[in-house]
Amino acid sequence: MSETNIVKLDKPTAKVRRRTRVASKVTKVAKKINPAKVYVGSVVLSLLALSLTHLSDGLVALTHCPIWEAYAFAIGVDAALVSVEIALISSSTEAKREIGKVAHVFMLLTLGLSAWLNALGFAEGHLDPDHASQIALGCYVPVAVWIMSYIVSKLR
Repeated sequence: MSETNIVKLDKPTAKVRRRTRVASKVTKVAKKINPAKVYVGSVVLSLLALSLTHLSDGLVALTHCPIWEAYAFAIGVDAALVSVEIALISSSTEAKREIGKVAHVFMLLTLGLSAWLNALGFAEGHLDPDHASQIALGCYVPVAVWIMSYIVSKLR
């Protein structure tokens, strides 16, 4: 038979210090981000990309300008809409009173222009009853960008 040798070890007298994990800056920032902001913001960015292409297509169909000019104008229109909305939301109460009416008029005009040019781009330059569904989609895109930008700005 084999003999087993069991050696009893002494229990440690000093407490074992466990290393505490220090969270990195990236981890701290990631914990503060609301996932809903990321998801809705991603949809806004994809709709903005779609809006840019169709808005520029509509502008080219209307004016026959070079595509780079159409994209520059499209970026300006969509960026103006989103930036004025963010400026209005993040401003103080006094500033909102001063710029509120002008900002809302500007946003409505910009929204109308963007919707019209998007509809023209979706319908490939044909604004007639046969292209009603494309016109509706063209009008939907800038409205969706505007509403979803407002929603993202209100999420905490």
